[in-house]
Amino acid sequence: MKRTIISLLCVLSLMWTGLCVPGGSLAEAPDASSLYKKKDVNADWDEKNATVVDLSALTEACEISRDGDYVLRGETSFPVVVNAAEDDDVRLILDGASITAASGPAIRENAADKLIITLADGSVNTLVSQAALEENGEKYSAALYAKDDLSLNGAGTLKIESAGGHGVQSKADLIIAGGVLEITSAKDGLRGKNTVTLLGGDISVTAGGDGITTTQENKPEKGWIMMLDGTVNITTGSGAGEAISLDTGMGGMQPDGRGGFGGRGGWKKRETVKTADTPSQKGIKAMTSLTVLGGTLNLNCADDALHAASITVSGGTLDLRTGDDAMHADGELTVSGGTVNIPVCKEGLEGLKVNVSGGTISVVSSDDGINASNSAADGRGDDGSLLTVSGGSLFLTAGNDGLDSNGSIALSGGVIGIWTAQNAMDGPIDCNGEAKQTGGTLIIATLSESRTIATPFEGQPIMAVTLEQAAEAGSPIGLYTLADGAEKELAAFTPLGSFLSVFVSSDSLREGDPCVIKVKDAEVFNGTMSANVTTGVTAGRGGRGGRMGAPFGQVPPADGTPEDAPEGEVGPAGRFPGGRGGHRHP
Repeated sequence: MKRTIISLLCVLSLMWTGLCVPGGSLAEAPDASSLYKKKDVNADWDEKNATVVDLSALTEACEISRDGDYVLRGETSFPVVVNAAEDDDVRLILDGASITAASGPAIRENAADKLIITLADGSVNTLVSQAALEENGEKYSAALYAKDDLSLNGAGTLKIESAGGHGVQSKADLIIAGGVLEITSAKDGLRGKNTVTLLGGDISVTAGGDGITTTQENKPEKGWIMMLDGTVNITTGSGAGEAISLDTGMGGMQPDGRGGFGGRGGWKKRETVKTADTPSQKGIKAMTSLTVLGGTLNLNCADDALHAASITVSGGTLDLRTGDDAMHADGELTVSGGTVNIPVCKEGLEGLKVNVSGGTISVVSSDDGINASNSAADGRGDDGSLLTVSGGSLFLTAGNDGLDSNGSIALSGGVIGIWTAQNAMDGPIDCNGEAKQTGGTLIIATLSESRTIATPFEGQPIMAVTLEQAAEAGSPIGLYTLADGAEKELAAFTPLGSFLSVFVSSDSLREGDPCVIKVKDAEVFNGTMSANVTTGVTAGRGGRGGRMGAPFGQVPPADGTPEDAPEGEVGPAGRFPGGRGGHRHP
């Protein structure tokens, strides 16, 4: 009886150009097709060419000592143990198999070249390990354990429960090519020492430790995780919980406990409490590089959602909820494609070098939206870190800084929208080094009538508009050019908090170009773009009855600007054609 189970997605043409490792070097990596062999993904099997094992008839552990296909059916409390030759491939076809081990793995491979698990089409299978096992100085703490390479494929379902350890563990390379995996584990869900490759399947993990992890620290060409396709759902620890929430009531609290800003609401945060005994509870953690080329990730984690020495996301759909960082790279973090939604986190993206060149990223954070920092530095001055945005769409709602770099910031493309909470230390942009904008479109919304950016951008014109009254949370902001007399939308951003001032900049708007800013489709500005920003200067704000503020960062005149400029006049620092209301500088 031949059963065709899976047809793997065509990945032979996908190229993995390099593998990032600690220290910023690139290890040579082959194209994706050579990351696995045909036998890893081939789920065809023929019962007449296989050995059928009736698990219900076992009176002791089932030992497999030679290569071949073995069909497992029935229910047993005795484990299945593979002790084959080191060049043997053993494939176990689970077709309605249920194995519950009182201690140690339900299935354990001690010796073989590779163990392959194929889940028969439509079958439901169960592996349970009730406790860890120590034997000959070795500890076995996974329900499905392989000392060598381990691959899973097929179109059936495998339910795994591990009360004393990991769900699935390979001491070498782990490949998931198909099937429905439902894993509940006291420790890690999927654990590969050298590598983990996700080619397909539907994986759900509830783990007391990490969801998916590698552990190889001593070989820079190993220790990586790569996802090409499939769906992965992970919950670690108690999940992100109510890590942050936007309080639109009066006098909200900011994450550090300070009072609300301006009485118009703030942030409140329930911190994830960690102690020295708290295990690592990250979603996906790689010792070297973590690469996402496609698929769907839904992660709800007590600790970082994605964590590695380097992270690359070039495709897929990611929903990341975490009590700490959504993406944390010790070295370089790059997003060049895909859709990334981060509704709950402490910080959205963090790394020594953070590069956004494509994709759509939405972040709601209690601390910084994006943070570039060097953990090895002393925390003072420019630490050599770098935050760059050259493309894509980036929307940030941050309790502290929107874009934060302890080194430099460079914007050269893409669309960026930022809303931040207001306090004396934090704001939309924070930078210790050089900050330049040479391209792209930027929209910033804040609650205060004026705002100082610690190191504002040099390069493009940046303009400030102060509203007559605060716009409510969820009010969309649109920036339009009036090229050829017709409105053309350059960018749109919907802040999740209320706001009183809007700052805009676009490489499509030169100084003097006509433009329109709308809030909830109502014009709040219709005039021309202002002058460039000046470093370290506070933006002006509208006088009594005024609607517009001064150009963002413009230097006030020596004698100041009258507070009571009548409506319709432009104060000395204004220079907004068509503007309403005077200006004054704090």
